Amino acid sequence: MSDDEVIGLGLTGPEPPEPARKVRADALVRADTAWRARVAGAAWAEAAKVAGYASDTVAIDGVKAVFGAVPQIDREELRRLWRDRLERSWRQCVADMADRVPGATTASVRIAQAAIQLDGLDEPTKVDLQVSQVFDGFLKELGDAGYLGS
Repeated sequence: MSDDEVIGLGLTGPEPPEPARKVRADALVRADTAWRARVAGAAWAEAAKVAGYASDTVAIDGVKAVFGAVPQIDREELRRLWRDRLERSWRQCVADMADRVPGATTASVRIAQAAIQLDGLDEPTKVDLQVSQVFDGFLKELGDAGYLGS
């Protein structure tokens, strides 16, 4: 992921704070790059790759060592970003389904599920069953027949 791709992710967020202590210039540049990539919406693994860290855990540790904390991404901003990404993906799936691209229907169903979950539309609906009277009658019949003991 290049710096241009990180900038194009669409999120803006807090600037990195002042370093918590004196650090080497190269460590500051790498931590700053990882911080900005993370705020831009990149996963820690992507931020590590952009900043030149060996792995995501090393990037997290590097950012914490320099700034004393990791960036906190605004949830509403992140939801907006993912809504936009899902919308673009949905448009591509519709075009792929029209062109009969193999797997396009499956991809569109998965994108729709992700969009539904993002907005909480997948919460269970309340089902109210009136079985208590039937169940009470069944228990009475079992008791009368001697199956439940005394």
